[in-house]
Amino acid sequence: MLCGCASKFAELPPPLQVALPEICEKILEPVDMPDVGPDDDAHDAFVKDEAALIVANERIKAGKACVRDLRQEYAGHGDN
Repeated sequence: MLCGCASKFAELPPPLQVALPEICEKILEPVDMPDVGPDDDAHDAFVKDEAALIVANERIKAGKACVRDLRQEYAGHGDN
């Protein structure tokens, strides 16, 4: 009986596939660590680290918004 049911799988349409843009991955590129060493001024090192952290946080926010926007754009497309 199971064999008879399995033969009908070939008649089913292929799964719905959507080509998603790669923009979110491009936004979420890693942030390089500042080049600071033990002989650098502590204040300057802190400012460089803080700047890198700000950039990283902004990328995370932009990536999160990108994923949200893609989800809304593709809402209703398929059976998720």
